Amino acid sequence: TKKIQVAANKGFLRTANMANCFALTVPSGELSTAYVILCDSNNVPAIKKSFLIAESLYRENDELSERYFLNYKNYFMNGYSN
Repeated sequence: TKKIQVAANKGFLRTANMANCFALTVPSGELSTAYVILCDSNNVPAIKKSFLIAESLYRENDELSERYFLNYKNYFMNGYSN
């Protein structure tokens, strides 16, 4: 899986962040694959449009996403709390 992770090019997102871009990722349903939506972080209408685009690309979460990314117990010692 390391080869797949390297091919996923996560450095692209870090570069967008360093360039002060707004970046939004939407999982594609394939392993280590997502749609990346970029725009100027100072352009509020473009950011709003990014979320509309993301909604159109959204798919139901698969078991992997549910188990690892949406389970807050993986990120907080005592689980997610308000």
